[in-house]
Amino acid sequence: MNVFHNPNAAYLSTAPSSIPSPLNIGIENSRRFRALPVYANLVAYGRSGFSDMLCRQIRLARQIASYFLEHDAYELLPAGHGSTAERLEDVFIIVLFRAKDDAVNMELVKRINETRKFYCSGTSWNGKPATRFAVSMSLHSLEIVIADIVSYRYRTGKRTFGATGR
Repeated sequence: MNVFHNPNAAYLSTAPSSIPSPLNIGIENSRRFRALPVYANLVAYGRSGFSDMLCRQIRLARQIASYFLEHDAYELLPAGHGSTAERLEDVFIIVLFRAKDDAVNMELVKRINETRKFYCSGTSWNGKPATRFAVSMSLHSLEIVIADIVSYRYRTGKRTFGATGR
């Protein structure tokens, strides 16, 4: 059973149970099966199409990360030193961020996912909650993504998730 077990990542954790999770026992987690989606994409789009798609995803992820670097209410993780360009060079498809307000972080992933437009997963960074956004499609422009994730004003009661400005 441990052959197909997922790595120990916070965003893949499941609740403790006496029933084994299908996430950990399915053939889709075997090394060979994980290569099938890559192979299928290479066959469908070819090397140049696959490369173009990946470049668009990386560009979008870096645009999102740049927004979080400039936004007063959020921080891009890992926190680093250097110019914006140097920090963005380390961003590929995963954008890890958190709100500077701890209360917002407790509900942020839930509120983003409730929109049903994007899916983020919760994780932790240095023992604090964080949000993991994986760019898996390149169909959206930066303006659409930012409008839906940040500027959308995630509300719960009187609390507004995200700042109203920069």
